[in-house]
Amino acid sequence: MVARYGYGDAFARHVDNNCCRGQGELCNGRVLTTVYYMQDADWDAETDGGCLRLFGSQQPLGEPMDTAATPLADDTPARLDVAPLMDRLVLFLSDFRCPHEVLPVRRREANRFATTIWYWNGDIPIPPWWQPEVHDCQLVEV
Repeated sequence: MVARYGYGDAFARHVDNNCCRGQGELCNGRVLTTVYYMQDADWDAETDGGCLRLFGSQQPLGEPMDTAATPLADDTPARLDVAPLMDRLVLFLSDFRCPHEVLPVRRREANRFATTIWYWNGDIPIPPWWQPEVHDCQLVEV
């Protein structure tokens, strides 16, 4: 997926795969999320914004998630803000272990460009919304 975030654009806190250990009706097979940043080399996170904010796990240590639809806690503290610097590659788990959001782009002339690639669990069928008839996509077996 290629995305452009302009002035004021953001993406609310979420996870890329709402399932537990490959189970549940919301499971979409995403295991690993990668984000590659492509905007101008002079991006300044303080002025331009647009950081990727990573939160602590929604899964208590040593305990499995009980349901596929566990809501994200609003009070989980942020762990890290990752500046969207040119040629930076970020990798993180796609499930409840790594909730994340994109903070708003703050400078009117700034454009935040990123390519996201998801690595899929081959045992999970590709969901209908990702089929070529519905989505302009290409799936590549790795």
